[in-house]
Amino acid sequence: SVDDMGGTSPAARAKTRRATHSLNLHSTRLLRWLLTASWGTWLGPDAPSPQRDELRRSGELRAGRTEFADGARFFRHFRGALHPADLRGKKILDVGCGYGGRSVFYAERCGASSVHGIEVTVPMVERCRELAMELSSTKTTFAVGRAEQLPFPDESFDAVLSFDVLEH
Repeated sequence: SVDDMGGTSPAARAKTRRATHSLNLHSTRLLRWLLTASWGTWLGPDAPSPQRDELRRSGELRAGRTEFADGARFFRHFRGALHPADLRGKKILDVGCGYGGRSVFYAERCGASSVHGIEVTVPMVERCRELAMELSSTKTTFAVGRAEQLPFPDESFDAVLSFDVLEH
């Protein structure tokens, strides 16, 4: 629809945004198939990105340090309903932990008793471990894993966090 000024109406723009911000799939089975089928392709977890470029540079931990410095931003998304202190003493699973900076932030700045981060590739996990060592974080561990296939028994964690992951 077009408004009086010859442009698209706000309602039409909102409808377009909703339809284009996701795959708009209503079948969980089809979505699972698409995700699994993409793993070994250029659309999968090894897709080109600025972060992947950093992986090619030996000893580069800039992205992890940036995540650590930006750790508090996660909590702003909850508009006061979740605070860093809410993690104090908790066992946390960080799904899609990126370069590990936020995982270290949750452990060291928020006081979580432990944070276990998972990422989908070995090189990413290695960078997470390097960053944790550089920042002297003894409460963080990292492993290769996928959200769709978590290898942990029920009640292994007090909370599961995931930041900047679902759109991938």
